[in-house]
Amino acid sequence: MSARTEMMRAEPPRGWAKAEVFDGQQNSDEYHSFPAGDKGLVSPTQAAVFVPCLADGKVPGGEYNLSVIVQLKQAVESSEDEARKKLTELTVRAAKFAHQDAGCGLPSRLPAQP
Repeated sequence: MSARTEMMRAEPPRGWAKAEVFDGQQNSDEYHSFPAGDKGLVSPTQAAVFVPCLADGKVPGGEYNLSVIVQLKQAVESSEDEARKKLTELTVRAAKFAHQDAGCGLPSRLPAQP
């Protein structure tokens, strides 16, 4: 498993998903949306959230978001629905930690309970 967080300029969620989540290698049909941040996406092997972080004017370049992506290196021995549920929970928790650790000033819009 790998988890990565990157601070990046805010953009429409569709552009973020195409560039950071699907990356031209993933089949976007495998992904389901879930309510988290500006966008939450999950497949049986990867989950990602795009979370608001810094407002325009806090740092040069405009508003910034956190991109949090958790990816399994190999498939798990569970149903696709169970894998999506667990990945969603893990990714939301990682995003909450990253949002707090980064000192973000904008509300994360993450669910209270994953």
